[in-house]
Amino acid sequence: MMRTTADAVVVGVGTVIADDPSLRVHREMIPESPVRNPWRVILDSKGRTPAAAKVLDGSQPTIIATSAGSTRAWPEHVQVLRAMGEHVDLRHLLTQLYDLGMRTVMIEGGSKVLASVVRERLFDRLTVFIAPVLVGGTTAPSLMSGPECEGPDGVVALVRTGVQPVDGGVLLTFIPGRHA
Repeated sequence: MMRTTADAVVVGVGTVIADDPSLRVHREMIPESPVRNPWRVILDSKGRTPAAAKVLDGSQPTIIATSAGSTRAWPEHVQVLRAMGEHVDLRHLLTQLYDLGMRTVMIEGGSKVLASVVRERLFDRLTVFIAPVLVGGTTAPSLMSGPECEGPDGVVALVRTGVQPVDGGVLLTFIPGRHA
């Protein structure tokens, strides 16, 4: 449902490899869905997106954000945004997306991308769905991953602005809070 209001949906290449998402609006689940799908934006510094991935199927506008050194050839219908260095700078990418007219950008993940967005404070709202199931184990995905929080300066304070029951689970909404 949230994709219906987004101009772009961003995921990392790890999510593409693990889940092969289409990143489309699932119209069959939404009675009155919009005519357009959001842009799909894939963070892929090394050109690892599989050639048969759904995000490359041409069914909706797609951007690959990659590194300056990536030599991967992409299908003609895919727009490529190259970073200045060996990794995609998320702040710069968001500026580029804004320049392309994208005002509402939804970052879906994965866990490394979400950690970067939160740690760099590049979000104005964080929405988390807690499903009525438990998944555990050492290989279970976490919300965020990456370097450990280094003391109080690494803490990202949040203010809860919404709690909504959805399909047996709960949708929590937060905005960035002040650093203590």
